[in-house]
Amino acid sequence: MVASTIFKIPSIEDAGKILFVQPHPDDNDIGAGGTIAKLSNNGCEIYYLTVTNGSMGTVDPLMKRDKLAYIRKEEQEKAADILGVKQVISLGIDELTNIPVTDMAGKIVNVIREIKPEIVITVDPWLMYEGHPDHIKVGKATVEACLFALFPHYPSNEEGITYESFSVQGIGFYHTTYPNTIIDIGGYFETKIKSIATHISQFNKDDLNMMKDYLRLKSKQIGESNGYKLAEGFKIFTPKHMHCFVDAVKI
Repeated sequence: MVASTIFKIPSIEDAGKILFVQPHPDDNDIGAGGTIAKLSNNGCEIYYLTVTNGSMGTVDPLMKRDKLAYIRKEEQEKAADILGVKQVISLGIDELTNIPVTDMAGKIVNVIREIKPEIVITVDPWLMYEGHPDHIKVGKATVEACLFALFPHYPSNEEGITYESFSVQGIGFYHTTYPNTIIDIGGYFETKIKSIATHISQFNKDDLNMMKDYLRLKSKQIGESNGYKLAEGFKIFTPKHMHCFVDAVKI
């Protein structure tokens, strides 16, 4: 494709520092846990940014939302430790927040400028049939933050206020329909499952077994056409691919 020929797609496995932005505690682990474990084991610095606190994620009417948020934060820290994540950062925004995308992007861009990752990876907000507004909002806010981190006047509209400029090399998505980057996770699948199992508030034994079976089958499906037993797929762009590129889906 013309777009990918002109602007080379950055390699996840060559990156020295990657920021994974997730809507809720556990999204990174489910969507990219095998890759995260592999990258961290190979020396890449992995950072997590959790945007919402996951305080809506219970069917128990007696569970208080602030208590659940605390539990989920602890579960995420345990999972991140299993995967070798260097640091977990939380914005602490309530799940199903009414914060506009641009305001959320302003919070995310602050973390990007502080961490200075070569690549930022999040959920695919354009996934067909995605029904969770947090996934759509966080995905789009992350893209906006990556695009505008370069501009010193973003995110303020006030004259005279400027920020540190930083250029993100790559923007990536997991939970994506059209991956262009396939990562072999054959030696890291069980580590991924172990990290997911720390989210006790979200998955009982039956749920976890079902999740494990689905993820194994999906990882097998992704890997088969690429010569791997198990793999995870990502859609990776440069920032230039994320504005006025009609061939983006084909890259």
